[in-house]
Amino acid sequence: METPRSEWTMMVGADASEPSCYAVNHINRVFAGIPGEDRPRLILFRVIEQALAPGAEFGEPTFAWEAGGVSGITPPVSDTDFKEMEKAVLQEMNPIEKMLVEGGWSADRMTRKAVPGGFSKALIADVIAYHAREEKARVVVVGRTRHGRLHEAILKSIGERLTHYLPGITVWVVGSCEDEEAEGDKRSAGPSSETKKKKK
Repeated sequence: METPRSEWTMMVGADASEPSCYAVNHINRVFAGIPGEDRPRLILFRVIEQALAPGAEFGEPTFAWEAGGVSGITPPVSDTDFKEMEKAVLQEMNPIEKMLVEGGWSADRMTRKAVPGGFSKALIADVIAYHAREEKARVVVVGRTRHGRLHEAILKSIGERLTHYLPGITVWVVGSCEDEEAEGDKRSAGPSSETKKKKK
């Protein structure tokens, strides 16, 4: 028996950046016309990046993170300082929640969550993946940040890492309309003139 959408949990990267806004606009379009009570429960999620401890850049960040915090990689942050950081980050989610409510989502089916994270895309993706599994998320939605081809090939984006870290969980990596149009142009253009010359 299929689980009703209203029982799904959807985790949304919510940092008030342009990529996050792309993600929110996308899910508003996908669920347009569906009553708020029939939509998934939303978790607006944010990883609080921390400073890098001296020498930690030589370690492998993917395996450094432990449940409950970043061990040995980031300098210790006092509970008081973290509470202040968390409060500020949760406040930054106000515009995201407003966009969702205006898109038909019920505020009482949304929660906000901010957790300590890290200094690299690998570590941030690791933290998101851990919490997605803990929350039994059905879908994880993140905005796509534009990077150069070399950066994407070597470092990978958070969204691309999540697709590998979360087998069995749907990951939506949402770009801007311009990104989607550019991808469409590439697909419709066919082989480049250089490629055609080589085939002759």
